[in-house]
Amino acid sequence: MTQDLQVCLQAMFTDSLYKLVLSKRRDKPCELTKVEAAPYRSGWQFTQHRGTQVYHQNVSSKEEAIALCCEYLRERFLQANAWDGGHEYILMVSKAEKISFIRKANSAQPPAPRPEHDRKKRYIIEEGTVVQPLIDMGILTVDGRVIKSQYGKFRQSLS
Repeated sequence: MTQDLQVCLQAMFTDSLYKLVLSKRRDKPCELTKVEAAPYRSGWQFTQHRGTQVYHQNVSSKEEAIALCCEYLRERFLQANAWDGGHEYILMVSKAEKISFIRKANSAQPPAPRPEHDRKKRYIIEEGTVVQPLIDMGILTVDGRVIKSQYGKFRQSLS
């Protein structure tokens, strides 16, 4: 079964793949409800959903991502859905360990790609703007940068 899973997962991990979701838990007492994977920097980021909490795990290569997905499908989940620009991939594992793999053209609107994970915070006054009262209070430097120990006060002054 492991070899078949790896072959199917390699077919799913195309260069344009932007989202993969592992779902349908094997056993109900499993703490994970679903796992999402998406490209992140030069590797992949896995987002594990455990009740109301979310945990992230980064892997550096496509091969590591495939191995991790294979492990999840062997032990915890029965289904994997993945999307690239024009196709949806569906991988299902039955309780009898039979694997079915479907590749179909996207007929419906695919899920939107994730926004950038490390996006820049947006404040009413952008960092780098010279505001004399904030400089006088010791929150900003003369060139408008926030003093590291004063970020809390900077956020408070903008609310």
